[in-house]
Amino acid sequence: MLLLALVGAQLVRPTPDPALRMGAESSAYTFDGRFGIPWPATGQGAVRVQGVGGIGTFGDARPVPTASVAKVMTAYVILQGHPLKKGEAGPAIGVDAKAVADGRAEDESRIEGLREGATFSQLDLLKMLMIPSGNNVARLLARWDGGADSEAAFVRKMNEAAQRLGMKDTVYTDPSGLDAKTVSTAVD
Repeated sequence: MLLLALVGAQLVRPTPDPALRMGAESSAYTFDGRFGIPWPATGQGAVRVQGVGGIGTFGDARPVPTASVAKVMTAYVILQGHPLKKGEAGPAIGVDAKAVADGRAEDESRIEGLREGATFSQLDLLKMLMIPSGNNVARLLARWDGGADSEAAFVRKMNEAAQRLGMKDTVYTDPSGLDAKTVSTAVD
């Protein structure tokens, strides 16, 4: 009986409001000594911390092909124009014949087995874009966003977004990054 009374008391007793306390109350941090980054022997790199700024750069900052990193901007532009709330999947988007044909290309990353007329949510297509790096899905999303058979209007949006973000050495020529003329720098 005593055990049941103790359990019952624990279940009905008031609990304190949760509170989160994180370390020191200081908003500034100082690194003692030298701060070094193990840069690679070749190439270029940059480290920037939100709210702090540039930490360091390495190499010749000249525009080079970005390859599939371009898909990050594709996802960004899609989500800027078609935002999703937490838990939302977004509108259903139909697979067109071009996405199916592009899925058969042997010389690029793609999502194989898509069927014309099949529909996927915006969220599912963004996952196909980013996780397996589907070039055909990048182009499908660009056509869907632009409401056209061409990705040109979407690529303009990508370049406009890059300019707004201060990416002065970045040029997008396609939504997937397959085109070697889609270039950027590590700093951008």
